[in-house]
Amino acid sequence: MLPAAAQSQAVLPASFFKADPEDLMAAVRAERKSYWHRLSWLTLIACAAFMPQAGAQDTGGKDPKTKGEKTAKKKDNGGEAKDEAGAKAEGKTSVEKPAESPDAAFVKEKLKEVLFPTSVQFLEDGRVHLVFDFGDKTEDHTGIFTPKVGGGLKDVFRWTKREEEMVVGGDPGLRLSDRGTAMLNCWFVDDVEAEIEYLQHVPHTEKLIAALIFANDQGKAMGSNFGTQCAMFAQGRPSAQQGQLAPIPFNSKAKIKLVVKDGEFQAYRDGRARTKMKYPKKSFTSGRIGFQWGGSTASTVPRLEIKGKLDNARMAKEIRKKKS
Repeated sequence: MLPAAAQSQAVLPASFFKADPEDLMAAVRAERKSYWHRLSWLTLIACAAFMPQAGAQDTGGKDPKTKGEKTAKKKDNGGEAKDEAGAKAEGKTSVEKPAESPDAAFVKEKLKEVLFPTSVQFLEDGRVHLVFDFGDKTEDHTGIFTPKVGGGLKDVFRWTKREEEMVVGGDPGLRLSDRGTAMLNCWFVDDVEAEIEYLQHVPHTEKLIAALIFANDQGKAMGSNFGTQCAMFAQGRPSAQQGQLAPIPFNSKAKIKLVVKDGEFQAYRDGRARTKMKYPKKSFTSGRIGFQWGGSTASTVPRLEIKGKLDNARMAKEIRKKKS
């Protein structure tokens, strides 16, 4: 039985007692069906709350963010390892610059003291770049040639005189007269090029010689004669020629260039290659740059420029001999 309070409140409508029993059972069955339907939906909702979200991965109780960071770090480390491996590989393939020999270091230190160049530069390819401006007639340059630069009018290799410099086309510098040879006291291997500025003060004749040469210590030389002809010399006299000789006009200036390398030498005039000729490489493994002139010439050399590989062993020996 219901408690008195419940009985007083559970008051059923009068229609309840008048209803057909079958209608009442149908209503009860409908209510039960509705109850189980609602219960099923509640169960599904509750289960969904505890199910993992779509696309989520099982991290085994670990923080997914931490795992991702570790993965990224691992990739970064892999990249760094590859970079290090690449750097090592590059290190293996790179060509290291050979160590400088004691003679080369000694010559590099002393070269300015013995040649007094206007400028000097040691290039990355192992060559040295020397420039001599003779227009200043520097006293130090007097002794850098063999023979030394003279001062008298009768000297065939001397400094220009003021009266010669004042004439039309005259420039100060080295004066080459009559016939002679002068060599710079610097030894190179046969990988060298040199160029002079040249002024001619006499009319051209077939006997004139104006050559920039590379000579060994046995009296033999190769040269660029007037910049248009290759010539071999023996004891100061031409022994073989290649190419046509083009004269330089009276009181005119030209650039004469000689290039020596790998058994072949070339003659250049004003920056243009004119001809080339073979030379016996074994006879010219070492030599000096200088001038060869003849045929009663009168000319001036205001400037000399050289790029070449020094014969460091020979140069070191000569420098030490001079200092002793």
